[in-house]
Amino acid sequence: DTCGDGEIEGDVRTFRLALWAEHCGKHMPEHLNASSDACMKAIRQLGDENLASYIVDEPVKKKSHWLSYPLEYGKEGTVTSLPNCKDFPDTGGLIIGLASRALPNSITT
Repeated sequence: DTCGDGEIEGDVRTFRLALWAEHCGKHMPEHLNASSDACMKAIRQLGDENLASYIVDEPVKKKSHWLSYPLEYGKEGTVTSLPNCKDFPDTGGLIIGLASRALPNSITT
């Protein structure tokens, strides 16, 4: 079923809104129209803000645990870690990973 703005109503929508509120640490009006550019931009901005708080020397505690992955994507399809974030601050693990002699690259890099 759809409502006037074309969004689906019912249990699935209610679950999605609750799940996003939990991940984002708050209810956001942009979530009411999940397919909108405004929703995508709000989610991306929140993820980028949380990433910035995560990779500083003294991480800032946030209610939200939505986080952009610390990667850059080149026009030719190259994938690199952010210049200021080569490894995960809390674990020390590499963002990109390394090639393994025993495991296929699809698992380790």
